[in-house]
Order: sequence, then C-alpha cells, then structure tokens
Amino acid sequence: MAGTAKMPKSSSSLPKYSIRVGLAFVIPVVSALLGCALLFPFLVALALVPLEVPKVRQALCSSRIRKNLPCLRVPALLRLSVLWVLQLWWIMLCHARSSMASIDAPLSDVAATELVWTPQTLSVVLPCAGEGEFALKTVKSVYESVPEEILQEIVVVDDGSNPPLADSYLDESVRIKYRIVLVRHDETQGLINAKKDGGKTATGDVIVFFDCHVAPQKGWYSQFFALIAENYRRIVVPVITDLDVGTWTQRGGSHGQSKCYMTWDVDFKWFNSPDPYVPVLSGGLLGISRRWWNETGGYDEGMAGWGGENLDQSLRSWLCGGEIMLAEKAFVAHMWRVPTDPRTKAKYMVKAGTAQKKSNACSCSLVWRFHPETVLVSIASSRSPAARRESLVW
Repeated sequence: MAGTAKMPKSSSSLPKYSIRVGLAFVIPVVSALLGCALLFPFLVALALVPLEVPKVRQALCSSRIRKNLPCLRVPALLRLSVLWVLQLWWIMLCHARSSMASIDAPLSDVAATELVWTPQTLSVVLPCAGEGEFALKTVKSVYESVPEEILQEIVVVDDGSNPPLADSYLDESVRIKYRIVLVRHDETQGLINAKKDGGKTATGDVIVFFDCHVAPQKGWYSQFFALIAENYRRIVVPVITDLDVGTWTQRGGSHGQSKCYMTWDVDFKWFNSPDPYVPVLSGGLLGISRRWWNETGGYDEGMAGWGGENLDQSLRSWLCGGEIMLAEKAFVAHMWRVPTDPRTKAKYMVKAGTAQKKSNACSCSLVWRFHPETVLVSIASSRSPAARRESLVW
C-alpha cells in the first residue's frame, strides 16, 4: 500500500504573533507620522516583543521563568490593551507639557519689575443669602479691621434674602456709615453669580472675597497688600480660623487651615505643608488684584449655582502665569456649618437643579485638561469663558 506524502506542517503561529507585534507599534508609528515622535512608546512596544514571539521568549527566558511569568497568564489582547493605554498616556502627557510650555514661554519673559505695583485701596465683596444679622456683623468686622483710607467699599450682594437686607439689617444709614454698596438679586441665584456681580461692581485696586459670616482679625489686610504688591498676578488666601457665633470673636487661637488640593473625583481636600504656595483655593476667602481679576476673566460665565468656581479660578491662575500664596499672618475667623448648632444652618433654599457643583467642576476639569491653550487665547482676546466653552470641540 503506497504511503501518502505528508505535507510539511505550516507554522500558523508566525503570522499570528507577527500581527501582535505589529499592533504593538501602531500607536507610536501613527504618532510619529503625525509629528509627535516619542521614544517611550517605541521602547515599551519593544519590551512586549519577547512576550509575543515564542522563539525570542525561549531564547531569553528559561522554561521555569516562562511558566511563572504573570503577564503570560493573561490574554494577548489584554497585554496589548495595557500597552496601548501606557503609550497613549505618555503621548497625552507630553502633549500637555508642550502645550503648557508654549503658554508659559511668553510669560517667562515678563520682567519681575512689571509684576510689582503699589495697590492703594481694596474692596471687600460679601455674597449674602439669608444671612440676616450675620451680614451686619460681618460688615462691622470688615469695616473696623481696615483703615478708612484703604477701604474703598464693602460690596454686599443680597442674593434673594427675604426680607431684603436693604429693608432690614442694612438700611440706608448703615450703608452710609459702613461704605456699603448693595447689589440686590430678587431671587437666589447662587454663590457663583453673587460673587461674579460683586467682583464686577468692586472698584478697589485689590478685590477681597469673604463669606458673609466672618470676622477678619487685626492687620489681615497688610499682608494681603504686601504679597499682592510683589506680584499683581498673585492670589492671596488667609489662615481660616474658627468663629464663635455667640461673641463674634475668634476662638481656638490662630490655628486654622488654608490650603487645598484637587482630587481625582474633581473635588478638593484640605492639607498642610511648610511652603507658602496653595495648589487649590477653598473658595470663599481670597484676595486678588482687580487687574488680574479682569485679565483672567473673573468667574466663568458658564458656571452657576454653588461649587466648582474655586477649582476653575485656581487652575486659571496657575496655568495662565499666576500663583496662589498663603498670607500666614492674616487670620479670618469663619463660621463653619455645624449640624448640632442651629445658628449655623443655611437660611436659604437651593432650588432643584441650581446646586451644580459636579457639573461646574467637571466642565472646569475638561476645559483645563484638554484645551488650556485655547482658554489662554480666549482670555487674551477678551472672549467670555462661556463663549470659549461653546467654541470647543470635544
């Protein structure tokens, strides 16, 4: 019986592993063709070659190592997916760094002497919603803590209080005595809109934003002035201490908090560090030169309600050539919301859909993460932040 000729066994593994190796180099090659040739994506692709080509793997690793190698126990597609994520992450990181470099390049040429100035006056902005007697106490504390020749005005934004502050605690005689400029919202619009309108109304060289339940301590303004005078692009925050609501005085000594950082879920947390720089504002208490306020566009017109404006203002300042610093000798006693103390309970109602903290924060994060250069150009050309957002293509 004649034997049949046995066909040589074709190696089907060669094209299979060749495809895998080829896919490992897709992202770095495409990136290079688009003008972004980076070494790291090619190196991690080369590192995957010994895992995908059997002969190379056998030459480099003993059978025991190959058997115990964790990355060989997962599907090839999962290995490729992890590789692609690493490559894309590196490319995006380098792109972001180059974008920041292009933004910072002209700013680095600014001579230090051009940032130094001499502020003469300050305006204090107080957004008040249902604060009642606290509004008057805060106004008195601010007025008594700043010399008359420096205090330009106290801008009180009455955000829908009922009864209106003009008809209750801040009548005409009080407004004249304490240099109050009163801005009225017939309905509660939220903290962000109140601060926007207050900032637009302020006419002092330095604009200070306080909550409407604080007691600034003696001499706080002097360090604000000193730090902002060194650099008009510098935002300054005080040490925030605890306020005794009954006596309207600082309690617990000068121990307080000032610095925040941004978390991965686009929120902020308090922390302490020995240096004077502040990554993220807590939101309510800060000082800024009116020039820097105008140059950076104030608060984003696209934001509303409560929350997120502190993240946007922090990123806007740091990424546009400014900085945020702690005035370590400026103390402002602040009333904290305490569930067990009814006096500290918020006296205003938040309408459904107006507390847009997460929406504001996510919008801020997306804009500044992916289009920082577009933001800077928009601010430089005096376009509103809201118009800037509408022009972005995600």
